[in-house]
Amino acid sequence: MKKINKAIIPVAGLGTRFLPITKSVPKPLLPVLNKPIIEYAIREASELGINDIALVISPNMAEVPEYFNFQHKYIDELKKKNNQDNINLLKSISNLAKVTTLIQESPIGPGDAILKAKEFCNNEPFLIIFPDDLIFNNESASSQILNDYYNFGHSVIALTKIEKSQIPFKGIVEMVNCNKYNKIINVIEKPSLQEAPSNISILGRYIFNPEIFNFLEKCKNGTNGEFQITDAIKMLINNSVVIGNIIDGYHADCGTPEGMLKAIIKSAKSDPKLSKVLDELI
Repeated sequence: MKKINKAIIPVAGLGTRFLPITKSVPKPLLPVLNKPIIEYAIREASELGINDIALVISPNMAEVPEYFNFQHKYIDELKKKNNQDNINLLKSISNLAKVTTLIQESPIGPGDAILKAKEFCNNEPFLIIFPDDLIFNNESASSQILNDYYNFGHSVIALTKIEKSQIPFKGIVEMVNCNKYNKIINVIEKPSLQEAPSNISILGRYIFNPEIFNFLEKCKNGTNGEFQITDAIKMLINNSVVIGNIIDGYHADCGTPEGMLKAIIKSAKSDPKLSKVLDELI
């Protein structure tokens, strides 16, 4: 099997849950403490040696790739002040990966965003990271599914168990155990509680072989008029093996204010100084 060298990070959503701030600041740049969620995603791929990354953004998100640009007037100001520590910090962020920017003109769904990166992937297997799903664990979510890919050679989807109340808002899977791995045999996007085959939800990490693009190209608008990636997964599981991996770690859904708050508190608790501040306040 081929080594995974490429990652796609789709971030073209409007971020309406975070209005009014997302009117001016793209949601991928909203911070968990002093680090935006997009940096967490880039770092997660980079730490696995995956340094060729496509950011799929909307036309009004130029600030997102600019975050990783070291040639910036802010750097010039730091140089004038001889602030070498911060210069080195910002340079290290710029050196995380080679970032390619792709534009999704209309926010019609994650399936369309992934399809924008077909040429970028160049018929190679690839990793997908949705930054809204932030996982706190010694081994990253991407690393956990990458291990399955290298062990078995099949496409792999990260999963998590969720509360019943969340089922109608998620992509839900049905699996069977095949001794060495769990095989996904069905996936339903935003099912009712009666339709749901389980309480196991797709988490925002995937590794796909390039055949997924054949099915993405056949998809039409699905649930809520959006082009869902689950539409292509349904076709994929009828033609090849897709593994499901229930991820270890604490999951914060940074696509919601509640989840973002959880991520901030979780990050603060791991910092000795900030942890003391939290203990005083709470």
